Amino acid sequence: MPLTRNTEPDITLVTVQPEDFETLVAIRIEAMRESLERVGRFDPVRARERFREGFSASSTHYIQIAGSKVGFVVVKPTSDGLLLDHLYIKPAVQGQGIGAAVLRQVFAQADATASTVRVGALKESDSNRFYVRHGFQLVESGEFDNYYLRPPRFEGAPMASINVRIDDDLKTRAYLELERLGATPSELLRQTLQYVAERGQLPSMMTDEDEALLATVRERLASPQRVKVSLHDL
Repeated sequence: MPLTRNTEPDITLVTVQPEDFETLVAIRIEAMRESLERVGRFDPVRARERFREGFSASSTHYIQIAGSKVGFVVVKPTSDGLLLDHLYIKPAVQGQGIGAAVLRQVFAQADATASTVRVGALKESDSNRFYVRHGFQLVESGEFDNYYLRPPRFEGAPMASINVRIDDDLKTRAYLELERLGATPSELLRQTLQYVAERGQLPSMMTDEDEALLATVRERLASPQRVKVSLHDL
């Protein structure tokens, strides 16, 4: 059922059955194909095998609109919250707010217990921008995938949780700045941003004497509200 741009998608999540595996694989391959072909990694056999390895029917839900299956989502419990293991929307209905509607349900589940939500995304996939736009923060960048975390959301958060959120926010900003650099104006700047993207803090050898580089890093990463709270104390 096509949605107009201003229509709020009314989605229903329906638990799948073990015998739905082949249908799910077909949706996964259809949704991933363009991104994987772009990086020369499209392999439907491998996609099927990898999905089979972690398949859990009880953690998997069809995304339905007016009874029509438009994708599926897999959410699994972890030691510190939830893992958004898969989220696939059929290409024909992408860009209509369906993914955002699914995230709202996942976030509501996580927020009920003040839990984190983790997710991974292929580096070249448009899903990276989607997750950052919805509050996920980069915590690790692997060879092929980026890994994100949405910190717990609850009132009266202890300072430790606030600090984690600040550090993860710095990682995300540093990663995005690395993508924007293009031609390298300074290898030291690139190395510093890479360090921050991976660890959420400046290298220990950085001192206030490195005024030029520090000023550049602060300018690229810091909002006025966070300079005093975070970068000033690094």
